Amino acid sequence: MASMRRLIRSIAFVLTLVAAFAASSTGLFALGSAIHSERLSMNLTMMIFGLPRPLQRLRAHSLNPDTFTIAFMGDSTVIAYPEGQTIHERLESVLIPQWLGPGRISVESLSSLGMTPAGFFLIQDKITEARPDVAIVTANLTLIRDSLPPNLHRPELAGWVRSHRLYDALIGLGLHKFGVTADRLFLYKSIVSAGWAGIWMAQLAGQAHLGHLREVVEEAVAEKTGWTAQQDHTRQRDLRRGTESLLPRTPPRLTRIGAQRMVGEPMAGIDADQWAIRILRAILEEFARTGRATVLYVPPINIDHLKSVGVYDEAGLAKSLATLERIAYETDAEFADLHDLLPDAAFRDTGAHLTYAPGYDGPTIVAEALAPYVMIQTRAVAQNR
Repeated sequence: MASMRRLIRSIAFVLTLVAAFAASSTGLFALGSAIHSERLSMNLTMMIFGLPRPLQRLRAHSLNPDTFTIAFMGDSTVIAYPEGQTIHERLESVLIPQWLGPGRISVESLSSLGMTPAGFFLIQDKITEARPDVAIVTANLTLIRDSLPPNLHRPELAGWVRSHRLYDALIGLGLHKFGVTADRLFLYKSIVSAGWAGIWMAQLAGQAHLGHLREVVEEAVAEKTGWTAQQDHTRQRDLRRGTESLLPRTPPRLTRIGAQRMVGEPMAGIDADQWAIRILRAILEEFARTGRATVLYVPPINIDHLKSVGVYDEAGLAKSLATLERIAYETDAEFADLHDLLPDAAFRDTGAHLTYAPGYDGPTIVAEALAPYVMIQTRAVAQNR
C-alpha cells in the first residue's frame, strides 16, 4: 500500500512539473509576443505562409492546357523590391508581349529571403507536385560556398522531403553542411507527416519572441543598475564585424576581407564535386526526370567592386561558370549566365540587391536579359504539348 502511495505521489509530481512547465512557457511566450507582436521571419515561414498560394496557383494552371507556367526559385535578389518591381514580375511583363505561341504565360515566384539551392532541394517535391512547365533555378555565386553562414541554414525544410530522396538528403549530397542530421530529418518528417507544422511554427515563434523579451530585460537592467556588460559586448562584436567587412561609404560596399569571405570560393574555381554544385545538379536532374523544363540562372554580382578590392579572379571564376554550364548542358537546362550584366552603380548594397530607380532599373534589365532563355524552354514545352 505504501509503495502504491509513493507511485501515485511520483506520478502526481511529474504531472505537476509538466503542467508548471507548460504554464510557465505559455506565459513567457505570451509575454514575449506582447513585447514584440510582429510576425517573425523564420525557417518555416515560407512553408506555412509563403509557398501555399503560389503552389496552388501553379496546380490550378497545370489543369489548363492554355497556360504555360514558370516557377521562379530564387532568393532575396529576386524579390527584395517594391511590389510590382520584383524580377519575377518584370519577367512576366517582358514575356507576355513577346509570346507568340498558344495560350498565355504566367510567372509564379517561389522565392524566399536567404533561400539556397539546398533549401530548394529539400522542398522540391512540393514544387514538382505543382507541375510548373518551366522552373528557373537560381545559382547565386555568393551562396555557392562550402560553408554557408548559420543564418542561411534551414534544416527544418527536411520535413517536406519525400521518402525516395531520403538517402540523398541524409548521406548522398552533404546536407549536414546545411544542418540536416539524421535525428532532425526524421523528427521533422514526423512532425510534418502528422500535420503539426503549424503547431511547430507557433512554438518556434514563441521561442523567437523570447529573444526580444531578453533584449527588453537587458535594457531595463542596464537602466536601473548601470550594468551594461552584455550590451557593450554585443555592440563591440557587431562593430568589429562591421569594420572588418564593410567600407565606410554609401552605398555600402564590402572590404577585401568581406568580399573574399562571400565569393572567394567561386573566384578560386569550383568543380563538380563541390556540395552546392552537386545539389544544383540533383535539382535539375529531378526536374528532368519528372518532365519539367529548366533554366539555370546565375544572377548579377558586383564584378566592378570585386576588381577594385582585388578579389576578382578571371580564371577561377571562368572555371566555376564552366562547371555550372556543364551541369546545365547535361540536364538539358538553359544556362542564363548574367553574373557580369551590371556595373557597380546598379547595386544598392553588399547583398547583390539592385537599384530600381530610373537610370538603373535593375529588375527590368535582368528580366529582359533572362527572358530569351525562359522563352526557349517555354516554346519547347508548347511544341511538345
